[in-house]
Amino acid sequence: MRYLAVHRDARDKVFGTLSYLDAANHARRAHAPLLTSAALRDGICPPSTVFTAFNRYGDLAPSAPAKAIEVYPDNGHEGGQGFQTMKRLEFVRSILG
Repeated sequence: MRYLAVHRDARDKVFGTLSYLDAANHARRAHAPLLTSAALRDGICPPSTVFTAFNRYGDLAPSAPAKAIEVYPDNGHEGGQGFQTMKRLEFVRSILG
């Protein structure tokens, strides 16, 4: 937020503009391996948005990146917590060998 450190009076305008960005559109350009999760009772990050970004992830990459998603049907925004941490470690281990 270096921009706002200099343009202090633009905070509302900046965050208003950022509200129009859709991560799913930017996910298409990604090419790094991805592990993400969706908690089906998440009221902060609705699962539909997570699945949309995941499904589009890497669409425009030169080669399909490794990607995986863990789904937690009975969790809210806290997601998988320790279970997801273990999944992350396994995912990194699978990428690094």
